[in-house]
Amino acid sequence: MKILLVALLCLLTFTSAHAQAWPRNPTTGKVEFKGTLPWPASAKTEAQRRALVRRWYLAKLTDETPQAVAESARTVVSPTLLTYAGLPIAVVIGSDRLPNHATLAYIIDLKPLPRGLSFQLSELQFSRVNDTHLGPELEQVLTADSVADRPALAALRRRLASALATW
Repeated sequence: MKILLVALLCLLTFTSAHAQAWPRNPTTGKVEFKGTLPWPASAKTEAQRRALVRRWYLAKLTDETPQAVAESARTVVSPTLLTYAGLPIAVVIGSDRLPNHATLAYIIDLKPLPRGLSFQLSELQFSRVNDTHLGPELEQVLTADSVADRPALAALRRRLASALATW
C-alpha cells in the first residue's frame, strides 16, 4: 500500500510539473504554437486590424518597449524580417522575476485572414539569466527536464498560452 501511495505521489508531481504540455508540430516534432484569433466586431477596417495586432503584440508577445519595437522595424535590412503590421518576426519574452529567470526567443508569423489573425510561433530558444548568448532550442531544454528550469518553463508556457488565447 505504501508503494502505491509513493507511486501516486510521484505521478502527481510529474503530472503537475508537465501540466501544460508544449504544443508540437506533428510533422517536425518541434515546439510550435499555431492558431487563429477571431477578429473582434470592432476591427472592421484594415487600419483597425493592424492597430489591434500592434497593441496585442506589444502588450502580450514581447517585453520590448514600443519604441524598441518601432526602431527594430525601422532599421530592418530585409522585409522578410517583418510580419503583419510591420512588426519584427524575432520576439523575446521573459519568465518574470523567478529565482531562475529565463527568456524565450522565437520567430512569429502573423497573417490576416477574413475570419481572424493567423499566428505561428516557431524556432523557440530558451536562455537562462546567466547565459551570455542565445540558449539552446527549447526541445533540448524540455528533453533535459532540469528541475531548476521547470518554474521558468512553466511561467513562459503560461504566459504564451494566455497571450495567444485572446486579444
